Amino acid sequence: MSSDRGTTVASAAHPALRAVAAVAIVLIAFREPVQQGLEVGHVAAVLLAPVWIPAFLRHRGAPVLAGLVVLSVVAGAWLTASSSADHATSSTEGVSASVLVLGVLASVGVIVWARTLMRDASVAVWFGVGMVVGINPGSTLFSTNPWKFGLSVPLAVLLLALAWRSGRRWVAVIVLVALIVMAGTNDSRSELAVLLLVLLVVLWDLRPATGRRGSVVSTLLVLGGLAVVVYQAGQALILEGYLGESTRQRTERQLDEAGSVIAGGRPELGAATALFQHHPWGFGSGTLPNLTDIQVAKTGMAALNYDPDNGYVENYLFGSSFELHSVLGDLWTRFGWAGILLTIAILVVLVAAAGTAVTHRMAAALLVYVVVKSLWNIPFSPLFSAVPLLVLALGLSLAPPARQAAVGHRSPRVSADRTRPARRTHVRDAR
Repeated sequence: MSSDRGTTVASAAHPALRAVAAVAIVLIAFREPVQQGLEVGHVAAVLLAPVWIPAFLRHRGAPVLAGLVVLSVVAGAWLTASSSADHATSSTEGVSASVLVLGVLASVGVIVWARTLMRDASVAVWFGVGMVVGINPGSTLFSTNPWKFGLSVPLAVLLLALAWRSGRRWVAVIVLVALIVMAGTNDSRSELAVLLLVLLVVLWDLRPATGRRGSVVSTLLVLGGLAVVVYQAGQALILEGYLGESTRQRTERQLDEAGSVIAGGRPELGAATALFQHHPWGFGSGTLPNLTDIQVAKTGMAALNYDPDNGYVENYLFGSSFELHSVLGDLWTRFGWAGILLTIAILVVLVAAAGTAVTHRMAAALLVYVVVKSLWNIPFSPLFSAVPLLVLALGLSLAPPARQAAVGHRSPRVSADRTRPARRTHVRDAR
C-alpha cells in the first residue's frame, strides 16, 4: 500500500472517528445510569478502550493517574475486608464506588483520545451538549431553584465552550458577565465567586504584553491572590444586601455560628475532620458507617456550632454509605490514603494546567472555569456530582508528550484562541 493511499484512508476515517468520539462524549456527559454505578457513557468508554488507552497513556501524568485509580480500587476492597469486624459491609456499595472511579478514568481517557481527533473547544462543546441534555427538571432541588440546581453549570459549560469555539475572547467575556448576573440573582454564592474569578483571569489574560513572561509559580500566586480578593469582595457585597435579603441573612447567620461563610455553609468539614482524627486510614469502598462513626461526625459538626440532630446526618451523610459532601472526603473514606494520593495527583494536574495556560496567556475561559470549579468541588462537593466537571477538566488538562507539543508549536496544556491552527499531530484548539 502506498503512503498516498494510507493517507487517504486515514483522512477518510477521521470523520467517522470524530462522529464516534462526539457520541461517546455526549453519552459520558449525559450520565444515563445502568446499574450499580455503571452508566451508558462508561459502557461506550469500555468499548472504545482499544483506541483511547494508547493515546491516554502517552500523555504526561496519565499513567500515574491510572495507577492511582487502580490502587484505590484495590485499597477500597482491602479496607472493606479489614473493617468488616466492626462495621457492616455492602458488596453493592463497594462495586458502585469502584465503578465510579474507574468510570472517571475511562471517561477522561475518551476525552483525551477525542482531542487527537478534533479541536479542544469542539470536545468541550459536545460535552456541554451532553450536560444540557442530561438536565433533570424532575428533581426536587430543581423545583426549588432551577438555575442553581439544574441549569447553571451545564449552560456555563456549553456557552463557554461555544465562545471558545468562536475564537473571539470578547464572546467569553459577554457570556461570563451574563452568567454572573444570573448567579447573583439566583442565590448561587459559590457559582458567583467562581465566575467572578474566571472573568478576572480572562481580563488579566487580555492585558497588553510587556515583553516578559512570569513563572508558573508567580502566576499561581497571583491567581491565589485574586481568589482571596473575590472571596472578600463577594462576602462584602452579600452582607450589604446586593444579592438579596435572604442571602444576606443566611450569610450573617453562618458567620455568627462558625466564624466564616465556608465553615458555616459546609459543616460537613467538621464531620470529615473528626472522622479523620478518629479513623485516619479510611473505611473501605463497601463499608457502611456504624453508630460510633455517626456520633464522631456529629461531634465534629457541633464544634462548628451546627445542630447535627436534624436528620441530615443520619439520612444523607450516613444514610446508606459515607457521604461527606467532599471529593476528598469521599475518596478518603472509600479508598483510604490511596484516595488521598489520587486527590493530590488530580490537584497537581489541574493546577499545573491552569498555571501554565495563564502564564503563556493561552487560557480559555472554559478551561479556567472547569478547573476552578473542580478545585472548589474537591473540598466542598460530593464526588458523584463533581464527576462531570472533573472528567472534562482532567481530559483537557492532561498534556501531550513533549515532542508532540513541540511539533504543534504551542503550550502543552491548552492552546491559545488567538493563534492559527497548528498541524494535526495532536489536534489542539488553536482559537
